[in-house]
Amino acid sequence: PVLDIKPYVLPINDEGEQERIKLERIVSNPRRDLTALIRNRELDKLLVKAGMLHGHFCPGLAMGVMAAAHAMNRMRKAADGMEKLLAIVETNNCFADGIQFVTGCTLGNNSLIYRDLGRTAVTLTARDGRGIRLSVKPDYRNNMDEKFPEYRRLFNKVVKERNQSEEDTVEFKIRGREVSFMMLAVDFKRIFSEQEVTVAIPEYAPVHESVLCDGCGESIMGTRIVEKAGKNLCLPCANADYYQLEGSGIVHIF
Repeated sequence: PVLDIKPYVLPINDEGEQERIKLERIVSNPRRDLTALIRNRELDKLLVKAGMLHGHFCPGLAMGVMAAAHAMNRMRKAADGMEKLLAIVETNNCFADGIQFVTGCTLGNNSLIYRDLGRTAVTLTARDGRGIRLSVKPDYRNNMDEKFPEYRRLFNKVVKERNQSEEDTVEFKIRGREVSFMMLAVDFKRIFSEQEVTVAIPEYAPVHESVLCDGCGESIMGTRIVEKAGKNLCLPCANADYYQLEGSGIVHIF
């Protein structure tokens, strides 16, 4: 008879060793677990994790999570932060955080393109420019206000009017959490319009040498240096205009 003798593997009982193996798995592919949640359409778990970035739960964050997960499954793409997958967002509100977290397309890895258009919409595209654009239907916003009037009242008071008493702020977060997770069960087509698009996308982000500012001494990206009176100066030291992204959009600072 032939004996099939398999090597004996010691069970891993040491918690420290288990944690080390888990950490190695995450380090080798930081988005592995997130990718699995996206493919399995586990929106509730994705929303919980997105809340860690956003700080609280709200309908905008939930819609960003829903849109991002849907688009990634439709395109069958995974993100690795190397500009192979790009997200074009048209708003800088809560929706954008859901998009960034789920897609992995962020400002820092040059995979997020922000268009200051004020529309709750996103386009997810590969480098060939072919992608999917999702936008929130206007009538759904109206229906949501009618369905959740107490959340709308608290939103107006706490966020719009900045009347942020501790009691109202706590209640706002509770209501926001309830509404957000309820939205995940709504039929996707009731909330979003979807279309296949072809868009123009920029080249890969260029890498520029850094230059020391003769004014403050800090290291500055070479394309942001101003030559003035024989010196290399950063924009603030040169008293030059610049742009910044804030709550109201992209603004020109004089």
